[in-house]
Amino acid sequence: MAKIMKFVHAMILFLFLFAINVTAFRDPCNFDFDCRNSNCTAPYVATCMYEHCYC
Repeated sequence: MAKIMKFVHAMILFLFLFAINVTAFRDPCNFDFDCRNSNCTAPYVATCMYEHCYC
């Protein structure tokens, strides 16, 4: 039972840190033009939404 609880706590911590890391490294933008250097694969185009670049 203790091993399961350790595993659950470790997974929650990992997912929380991963979510913070993903949001911290997005490109800040004001307009779609600011996202021209984003690495989007075809056929996706980078657009600016909520001050971050999304593909």
